[in-house]
Amino acid sequence: METYDFDKRVEAFDRLGQRMRQFGQDEPAAGTEASQAFTTLLEQAEENHPFFTPPYVRYALREWGSNLRTNALRTWLEPYRRHFPLAESTVLLVMAGNLPLVGFHDYLCGLMAGCNLLVKLSSKDTLLLPFFHQELRKNAPLGSGLSLHEPDPVRFVAQIPDEGFHAVIATGNNHSHAFFSRQFHHLPHLLRHSRHACALLQGNESPEELQALADDILLYFGMGCRSVSKLYVPENYDFQPLITALAERGNNHRNNTAYMHAYASQKALMTVNGQKFLDTGFLSLVENASLENPLSVLHYETYRTRQEAEEQLSHQQENLQCVVGAGHLPFGIAQHPALADYADGADTLAFLCDFYQDICKAERKSYLCAPKNRN
Repeated sequence: METYDFDKRVEAFDRLGQRMRQFGQDEPAAGTEASQAFTTLLEQAEENHPFFTPPYVRYALREWGSNLRTNALRTWLEPYRRHFPLAESTVLLVMAGNLPLVGFHDYLCGLMAGCNLLVKLSSKDTLLLPFFHQELRKNAPLGSGLSLHEPDPVRFVAQIPDEGFHAVIATGNNHSHAFFSRQFHHLPHLLRHSRHACALLQGNESPEELQALADDILLYFGMGCRSVSKLYVPENYDFQPLITALAERGNNHRNNTAYMHAYASQKALMTVNGQKFLDTGFLSLVENASLENPLSVLHYETYRTRQEAEEQLSHQQENLQCVVGAGHLPFGIAQHPALADYADGADTLAFLCDFYQDICKAERKSYLCAPKNRN
């Protein structure tokens, strides 16, 4: 890497955070070339992925914009800073496509660590990250290694390449996780699989807490690993207050054709099969022990004692991203991860630093992925 200046990289991402906050406004300033390009981006993103609606893309931008601030970045990165830059190392990022900018954290980690990146985007999300990568480069200070006047450390690829990288960070479902495990077994890798979020209710939640829980359930149409997919509720739990809270937050869902089609299909399937469910008009609540729920379905399971519920959660630990509710995260926090809230609990920066120390002990060529190394 020809240029790396930690302070200037922090400044570059702070500037990007400012841009994200601007674009994340519900009614950004119109008339500028940038605003017109962003409006077009929103339209194209929703065409490619019907659940990447403008309100949720803007929400994601506001979330990232709130995190990309100088003080927050420095506090998060300080324990790792002495290892940077991880020069002459190239990391392959294989990104998921379930949420807008879902792979941004890996991208941020790689660039702040000083790596070169090969980025394989999901076919469902090919537009957002390249757009904001260009925003980063347009506003990055000279000397950061990220500006338009310096070599680009990021290359977006349409297919997973056969060679040219030292390590892999890949995110996907359980099926793709098994594939990645076979494909990259000979390289340093950080592989993530499907995870879910749960909520533990006691039956005495306030209307405000239930509204916050509704956000945990509904944001991004419930498609994220931090989206609450299952409730643990006491026996004889009264669902009506929760249904009321959900109804107040359901406009994005009721107005989305693709989502309502999924809802109607699931409702028809359950009706034909004689399966009992609670109907909210856009979301079905079903008693089911599984954490994995179809789109438009929310699972729940009853418990007799708090200890019993905690034991059930403990048994699911490997499949849980987070838990909200009594004794766990506050309601409404699930979709607000901090910079240090790593997916699957795996510290991405620690992984990058550890693998780099390993390749420094040997010739880099022996770690560089090439066709001859594959089984």
